[in-house]
Amino acid sequence: MAASAISKLNLQIKLNFMTKVIMIEDDKEIAELLKEYLYKFNIDLINFENANEGLKVLGEGANNFDLLILDLTLPDADGLEICKTVSKKCRLPIIISSARGDYSDIVAGLEIGADDYVAKPYNPRELVARIRAAIRRKTQANNSVSGFEIDEGKMLIKKTVKPWI
Repeated sequence: MAASAISKLNLQIKLNFMTKVIMIEDDKEIAELLKEYLYKFNIDLINFENANEGLKVLGEGANNFDLLILDLTLPDADGLEICKTVSKKCRLPIIISSARGDYSDIVAGLEIGADDYVAKPYNPRELVARIRAAIRRKTQANNSVSGFEIDEGKMLIKKTVKPWI
């Protein structure tokens, strides 16, 4: 097999195991910086500057993504309304990433359906940790079905024993 073919195959394998994140953020610079940074942590970020385009992609295939990062201050839509809509229609974890860091904005975002909220400016490494935590919670919830727990890493199915108390 030629070196370029092996390189392409390795890239495809990496992409298949990457965390897929959709972001709706109108600031191109922030989006590009995050895309480059998150890629180092096996997180593939696709950004939409236009809320309607991002919602269209989500509507056509929310299952293609592991998480949504959502800015609240968008020129063409209210981020809180997007959060409310997405959280009602699918089980995709949502992290709000917004310059609106006031207590009331954070509480409103979390109560309307966001799983987490990070106020700008923030360290991108913190965002990586928050992404991983949100996905871990989603995975744990999905892997505990009707009294059984699925451990994909160990390839085991265990019966969940709940204490009496």
